[in-house]
Amino acid sequence: MYIQISLPFAPFSINKMFLRNRKYTVAARKYRFTVLKALQEKANAAKLKQIREAFNPLIHSFSITLISHYPTDTFFNKKGTISARTMDLTNTEKLLVDCFFSQKYTSKKWLLDRKGTEKSLYSPFKLLQNAGHDDRYVSDLKSLKRPTNASNPYQEVRVDIVPLRFLADFIHLLT
Repeated sequence: MYIQISLPFAPFSINKMFLRNRKYTVAARKYRFTVLKALQEKANAAKLKQIREAFNPLIHSFSITLISHYPTDTFFNKKGTISARTMDLTNTEKLLVDCFFSQKYTSKKWLLDRKGTEKSLYSPFKLLQNAGHDDRYVSDLKSLKRPTNASNPYQEVRVDIVPLRFLADFIHLLT
């Protein structure tokens, strides 16, 4: 079983995530809100509910594919190679995966602890939903970046439930 969710905005780099005191930057907080808000949309919330209810940590793990799509004129530079204006893939994974999986975001306490501008951003939400299982259950993570004819960058997230038997078979091949 799998779900796929399209997010109509550019990826965010972990390089812009933290201040020196390890607090999130304003940009990181806005990005996190944008992702969490998108996950609350009716169609996305229904997909997340499906994956949350179908997953059993005793017999499953998650396989995730993150695809960052960039407009062709952003993806390629004048030389025709991949532009530096596309982000390093590993820098785009952390916050996005956390938004999809971290159970802290589904806690009423986390919502109540929002302060300043975040308090008003999250005020319409009584509770947030995501995949609802710790990301330690992610056994496979693949990141891709691709050119697109679309005029704006966007991301796609595919979350597959895979049997733990797959991992046992893999380990058996290594021994």
